[in-house]
Amino acid sequence: MTYIDAAMRGIKIDSELFTQVEQGRLKEIIRELLIISSCPGEIWKGAPCRPAAGGVGLCTIAQSCDDCWEMDQEGVS
Repeated sequence: MTYIDAAMRGIKIDSELFTQVEQGRLKEIIRELLIISSCPGEIWKGAPCRPAAGGVGLCTIAQSCDDCWEMDQEGVS
C-alpha cells in the first residue's frame, strides 16, 4: 500500500451528509491537498522522505512529492 492510499483509508466522509458524488469530490480534494501540503515523513516515522523541521523542499530524495506519496510504505509504522 502506498503512503497516499494509507492516508486516504483513514479519511471517512459521512454518507448521510454527502452524496456519493460529493464524497468522491471531497476525497479528490483531500488527496491533492495532502500531496501538495505535506510529506509522508511528517506523518509516518521511518518514511524515507522527511523534510527538516519547519523546512519545505529540504527532502534528500531527488523525486517529486507525488513520487514520495506513491512509494510503497512496507515496514513503516
